[in-house]
Amino acid sequence: ALRACGRGALAEQLTRAATSVHANIAEGCGRPRRPDQLRMLGIAWSSLLEAESHLTEARLIDAVPRDLIATARVEATRTGILLAALRRALST
Repeated sequence: ALRACGRGALAEQLTRAATSVHANIAEGCGRPRRPDQLRMLGIAWSSLLEAESHLTEARLIDAVPRDLIATARVEATRTGILLAALRRALST
């Protein structure tokens, strides 16, 4: 688990997951075929879930102040709502 790796590893994993969300959205939007777009948005969704999991871990080990985690969770929720709407729009 990340706890065993230390807080630095947790921060790195969280950063990678969060960066992957927007990078995969951008890459998906650049794809000419809808199935490829949806696949990349699916990867972005998975990365968002991973980032939320790392936030939970950070809260459990008190690695980050709770107010910062709360703010990050709000942003993750907003991102998830927008990402889900984009995926629905492309699926129709």
